Amino acid sequence: MRALHFQDHPIFRITLNDSRMPTNLQQILDEASETERKHIDIQFSNAMYLVNRSGLIPTFKLPAKPLEVACDWPLTTLVITMGGDVVPCCNDYFCTEVVGNVKTSSVRDVWCGEHFECFRTALSKGDRTASKLCVTCDYVPNPSDLRRIVAQ
Repeated sequence: MRALHFQDHPIFRITLNDSRMPTNLQQILDEASETERKHIDIQFSNAMYLVNRSGLIPTFKLPAKPLEVACDWPLTTLVITMGGDVVPCCNDYFCTEVVGNVKTSSVRDVWCGEHFECFRTALSKGDRTASKLCVTCDYVPNPSDLRRIVAQ
């Protein structure tokens, strides 16, 4: 899987939970220009490297205590579910920590909302106790990515 960074260009990432490409999505890709396709990243779950980032995969070992390392996901990523809910992490599979909904609020209002801002600030400082999901998370970002994103 190639590494994509928000700083390079905005990405619309679609994760498919099986190995089939939906017909309507294939049609969108077929009709997209080359420039538009550069902003679309489709991932199939069977080809992804899995870690227990949020403690929700019962077969993975949980950290004994929260990691004390910053996390870059909520600093560069906005996760919107099919129902419009925004969750702070792509691994909140069950939408346990909804920070807003783009059907009832603007993307800007959700992104800049107090709850999401506090969450991002804590994680940028390595405070994984900001969320019950982060307490059991074992995701460690690439240090070179963190240097660009997190003010130490």
